Amino acid sequence: MELVRSIVSEKCPTKKLALLRALRPDDAESTLCALSQSLLQSGIPKDSSDDEEREHDKNDFPGVAEAATEGMICARLLISTFAPELTKHFVTPLQVLCFAHCKSELPWCSEESVAASSALSSQLNSFSAPEQRLSVLKYIWPKLAKETWKKNPCYRHVYREVLLALTPNDMRHALPMVMAPSLLLVDDYMTYNQRLGLACVRRIVVSVPPSELDQYGRLEVLFDALKHLLYVKEPDVIVELHTCLRNLIFADHLDALQTHDDQRRRKMAGDVYCELLTAAEVEQTFALRRAYSSQFSPYVKCLGMDVAKYLNRTLRVLLEYVEVHDTDEQICRKNALASLAELMKQMWPRIPFHFRRITESICKLACDQFSKSALCDEIGTCLNLLRQSCPKQYHRFHEDLLFLREQNIPGIASLLECAHTK
Repeated sequence: MELVRSIVSEKCPTKKLALLRALRPDDAESTLCALSQSLLQSGIPKDSSDDEEREHDKNDFPGVAEAATEGMICARLLISTFAPELTKHFVTPLQVLCFAHCKSELPWCSEESVAASSALSSQLNSFSAPEQRLSVLKYIWPKLAKETWKKNPCYRHVYREVLLALTPNDMRHALPMVMAPSLLLVDDYMTYNQRLGLACVRRIVVSVPPSELDQYGRLEVLFDALKHLLYVKEPDVIVELHTCLRNLIFADHLDALQTHDDQRRRKMAGDVYCELLTAAEVEQTFALRRAYSSQFSPYVKCLGMDVAKYLNRTLRVLLEYVEVHDTDEQICRKNALASLAELMKQMWPRIPFHFRRITESICKLACDQFSKSALCDEIGTCLNLLRQSCPKQYHRFHEDLLFLREQNIPGIASLLECAHTK
């Protein structure tokens, strides 16, 4: 063990190399494993005695990236010397170290440590089995418990990277183990951890067959955990949350709801969509309106004909977004028009009953934006769908537009141009 301590503490590269070469294949396996553990501990942040309740920056971890880089260079030399004799007890800590330094934006990483991590990962993958990644998950499991996960910011990121590396088959077999940490992250009050948890939950949901999630109440557990985030007013969380919810609720049927016999998923879909409508209808902040409006089109597409139950309310919200003044980028209006187009595709038999409401809103938009063409494509798409679903009404509407253009009503000429582009 004295040799291990000397290797880890030695700062001179030449002397460190000499100490590494002093190791022999007949050295005790425990010596090599202890060295692997020491390299890991020197290359990641130290555990805190208290919970870490803040985001970190590069200044919080001085010297960690440099120590990790040196450690991974040492590990590469060891592997090239002892590869046939290495066991998973030696390899697993090194894989944890690689996962910890896979992204340069993490506060304990640097460009050099990420490069060293990539080189070491390639070397480890050349002789370690893919199942070894499950060993990594088991290794960090004690650090992801309810009492310990906030004491070191590193392991939650290692957990995410391990999830990304697991095959769907591995994920399915380790489902009870992989679910618990993601639920802890999602349930945290910090936005940073919520987003990390959402990324992990989504990875689980898209990797595990819906039939597996239906067992043992897993679907309900995941839904209840995500449902609490519906009231979070953070644009990034809103987008990632609803993307994750759609993957969970609609499973393999993201183009149209195919869960007619699954009343649980049907109720979940209705609850989430109604919450989205409520939040979007009362929101006044542009950033949040952009986030909410971006979610209507994929939900309408997923719901398919089931959106008929919410048709009047959906139209009211979308048309309000179309009419109300937007920022210069017009993102909210673009999203609303795209969602309106998707709604007309799904509900085309009922559109004739709402033709006047829709065309009035489009005319108001045209008058407000008469000198701009940023929304011309979106407006043209909606008008084309109106022409196909309501040909007689559209013909009369078009004649009215021609008359209004002769009266020099602002916006009418540009509206006709949009109609002719499609």
